Amino acid sequence: ESLQLATEDRGQVEIRTAQLSGKGNTRVCPYMGSLLICGKLPRGGAAPGVGREASPLSVESSPDAGRYYVAARRVESGERLLEAGLEAAVVDESYLTRVCAWCMGESKKGALRSCCGDCQYVSYCSDDCQVAAAEAHGMECVALGRLKKLRTRLDREQSTQLRLALQVLYRRRYLQLRGEGAEDATEILCSGRDAFVEQKEWRAREKRYKAIVCAFAGACGYDFHWTPDEVETIIGAIECNAFGIWDHNRSRCLGLSLSVNASLFNHSCAPNVARVRVGRQKMFYALSPVEQGEPLCISYIDPRKTLAERRDDLVHCYGFRCSCSRCTGSSQLPDMCHKHLGYFIVGDSQEKWCSACGA
Repeated sequence: ESLQLATEDRGQVEIRTAQLSGKGNTRVCPYMGSLLICGKLPRGGAAPGVGREASPLSVESSPDAGRYYVAARRVESGERLLEAGLEAAVVDESYLTRVCAWCMGESKKGALRSCCGDCQYVSYCSDDCQVAAAEAHGMECVALGRLKKLRTRLDREQSTQLRLALQVLYRRRYLQLRGEGAEDATEILCSGRDAFVEQKEWRAREKRYKAIVCAFAGACGYDFHWTPDEVETIIGAIECNAFGIWDHNRSRCLGLSLSVNASLFNHSCAPNVARVRVGRQKMFYALSPVEQGEPLCISYIDPRKTLAERRDDLVHCYGFRCSCSRCTGSSQLPDMCHKHLGYFIVGDSQEKWCSACGA
């Protein structure tokens, strides 16, 4: 189940969905009304859902592109293709006291009301969010407490990647200790480390990886066996698969997350799919009609940049050179909001709304 909380924001109806589980029950964060959650749904009702008809997604694979989504049938413009949860998520180092570590909402009223009393590292907007996060946070809490006492020289990006790696690896070990044959979903994610090794900038990136591994050792201690290669592989997977958690107009990155189902969307500089974040959920909508068998792609970078800038960003950040239809000159960028990095999605009444701010 999911519960919806509708609030009035500057005269616009904003529908916010939170999936907060605690002790087997679905809970709604009571502090949600004073939080700004990214992802407004279309005015006049809930976003178009995936109906009872055949799933719009099918997974294909190739040596060059890996595993990726294609349209399993004809997809209509504005159709919701996927609602994906998060396997792991952390708040950016700059917003630890302002962004809830569970629902990822940013407080409009300064520092959040609740902080973990043990590690003193993560904050929550309400008791319900803290209860919902208890199992996941319990795996990493001691390590975060150690990390807080370390005097590392990591920058903000490295520190955020380190905490996401801690969350992923502690969860993997937890599932292994349960002995039920369960594997963490993030284990299927491809790591970009091998591609990065071939780049001329590898020495600088390797130095950053080594610094993260060193800090990981101080935080993890002797909790379980791990290897530097394992941690570097996870960092490579984070760099190639993580989604930024952005504010409502995509001007500030509030955190970093991993969603295995969402990671199967490949890249195009002329995307036919847009993503919208609502709490801990990511919604994906078709930007145009897509015929059966055609790839379904999002843009990993700002597609408004020049061809040279886009290719440089993709090589540096993801380890591949783009040769999509736009880069080869056969397609155009879809309609985007002039205010920020948002795409216009067709709603139920054919009215277009922005994927970033909902306007």
